[in-house]
Amino acid sequence: MELRETQRASGAGGLYVTHDPAEALAISDRLAILRHGRLVQQGSPEEVYTTPLDEWVASSTGPASILDGEIIDERTICLSLSGSRRFSCRIHTAAAIRSLRFQGQHTDYELSTSTGRLVARVPGPPRYAIGTPVEWNLTSAAVLSGPVVSPP
Repeated sequence: MELRETQRASGAGGLYVTHDPAEALAISDRLAILRHGRLVQQGSPEEVYTTPLDEWVASSTGPASILDGEIIDERTICLSLSGSRRFSCRIHTAAAIRSLRFQGQHTDYELSTSTGRLVARVPGPPRYAIGTPVEWNLTSAAVLSGPVVSPP
C-alpha cells in the first residue's frame, strides 16, 4: 500500500510486476496479464477478475471454478448434473469437501461435485472437515470467451 500511496501522491506513472494476484488486484489501476511473454488480457482489476478471457486468466487472478455448460439465454445455463438439466443462474446442489486450505482471513475449500471440481472461499478459519457433505450455490457466472488454455 505504501507503493500505491507514493505513486498517487506524486502523480507519476509506474510499472509494477508481480506474480501475487491479490497484490496485483489491490494496487493496480490497470492490469496486464502476460502468458509466455505475450499480452493476453488487460483492463481494470475489476474487469479482468470478473470477466476473464479464459480459464488460465481466471486461475491467474485467484481460485477459479470452471464449469462446462451451455448458455441457453441470459438467465439460463445448462450444466450436466446427473444428466443434462437446465438451471437458472441460481444453482443449488450437493458436494463434498475434498481438501481445504486456510489462508488467514479466509479458507478455500475444494469441493467435489457432479459437475467437477469447485473452489469455495469462506471467510474465517476452517469450519468444516475434509469429507463433510455440503451444499453450494451459484449466484453469478462469467462466460469465458477464449479457448481453454492450461497453465504452463
